[in-house]
This record gives sequence, structure tokens and C-alpha cells, in this order.
Amino acid sequence: MSESTEETLDVPVAALRPSLEAVLMVADQPLDAVTLATAVGHPVEDVVAGLEEWRTWVVRVEGRLVGSVRARTTVTERGEVWEIGRLMVAPDLRGRGLGRVLLEHAEQAAPGSATAYRLVTGARSEANLRRYKRAGYRVVEVQDGPAGPAVLVKRISAR
Repeated sequence: MSESTEETLDVPVAALRPSLEAVLMVADQPLDAVTLATAVGHPVEDVVAGLEEWRTWVVRVEGRLVGSVRARTTVTERGEVWEIGRLMVAPDLRGRGLGRVLLEHAEQAAPGSATAYRLVTGARSEANLRRYKRAGYRVVEVQDGPAGPAVLVKRISAR
């Protein structure tokens, strides 16, 4: 694996924790797969495979992994779609805007050829569905019955 590159993600520290004095970083892959696998609760082999297929960003606060998101281009009959996945925020930092910042960061990284963003969440994950709908996504499909994963899409307007 090659060296990880990092860029500062402009997240107001106050949005995370009022007294937190931290620098927030977003790191392009490669990433320590064991750390990420532990954080998201998936087998290391799956995480390693995902890092090869997806562009992955993480947010660390004082070395602690507190958020991540990944994205990749997929080709559909309607053109290129920027697929966003594994959006994760540490439980103690939820509700403070970090998930929104990660989603916006992933959206901004989409190639100019992409015509839409696509993501999947649980059909019964009401809080996630509300957040994604507020961000402009709409449910286009619920797979495997009413309890299955919901596919959401947001068209990319002219940039």
C-alpha cells in the first residue's frame, strides 16, 4: 500500500465538543484496515477489499477514529453514479454535524462525469432516512421487502 495523504477537513471544533481542542483530518486511502474494521464492526478481509475498491476518508480527533465515509464510481444504464457508503460517526459525537460534513465531503469528491449520488441505508432507519432526505436524497427502492435496505438517490445539478 502507498503512503496515506491527508488534508484538513474544515469542521468547527465547537460542532463536535465545546471544549475539544483538536485538529480534524481526512485521510485518503490506504487506511489501517484493522482500525477501520474494529470501528465499523466488519471482518478485516472485507475492509481491505473495500479499501481497494472505494475511496475512503476518515476523521480523527487526537488520533481517535471518530468518523468515516467512502465512495466510488459505478456505471449504470443511466450513466456514472457516485456511490457513497459506510458513513459512520462515533456514537458520542452524533448529532453535532460531523455526518453532514462527511456526506458533503464525499459528494464534493465525485468526478465531473457522475450524474447522481447513490447510497443505501436500512428502510427502518428513520433517523438516517430523515437526514438523507434533508440533504436532498429520495428513496427510489426498498430491496428485499419492507425491512430491507433502502436505496436513495440525489441527482447532481450542474457544477
